[in-house]
Amino acid sequence: MPLIFSGCSTCNPVLYPNQYYKMVGRKQADKDVKSTLAEAKKAGYDDKSKSGNDLGKSAVKTAAGVGVNTGLSFALGGFGIGGIISAAVGGTSWLLECIFTKKQPDPVFKQYVETRLAEKGYKVIGWK
Repeated sequence: MPLIFSGCSTCNPVLYPNQYYKMVGRKQADKDVKSTLAEAKKAGYDDKSKSGNDLGKSAVKTAAGVGVNTGLSFALGGFGIGGIISAAVGGTSWLLECIFTKKQPDPVFKQYVETRLAEKGYKVIGWK
């Protein structure tokens, strides 16, 4: 059965333990964060970043990978086995990046979530 990945993990807001947070407790705060994230998505805000910086980083990584994989192909005696290994290396590097890299949400999505949480009494101090 093939593995299906829905994408890389996304950051969540980190709340400052102000008076309201202490009053409602961590369990309720976690529920409020989860419902606010869902509310933002339902309102049409996308939690996936579409920044040009991310695209630029991907392009550089891809170009570097092509160069390394081409050299590897020649070193291993041609494009047959080298091509197979190159594909495996490329897929593995993408998977590892996806597993270990948290993606920053879109700035408008973040602002919406931070505003709604502030209206509820929370203070967002960052995203993690």
